[in-house]
Amino acid sequence: MKKTVEITYLDTPLTIKGNYQKAEKEERYSSNLDGYIGCDAEFEIIEVWADGCNITKIFLDTQFEDIRELVLNSIEER
Repeated sequence: MKKTVEITYLDTPLTIKGNYQKAEKEERYSSNLDGYIGCDAEFEIIEVWADGCNITKIFLDTQFEDIRELVLNSIEER
């Protein structure tokens, strides 16, 4: 699902636009542990905005990981 989230990264307010998939719980069907192992929540960053400017391309992959973690924490707190 498309989602827009406001976070602060390195003391800078950012608007993050992306695709969010909520976590899915583990589900076991029998005593031999057949079933679905579940999955963690995910967020795919599409755009990063600051002060009305698209600044998506200025970030390194490691910074995107930090931003993604902040976004997921923000969504899960709601």
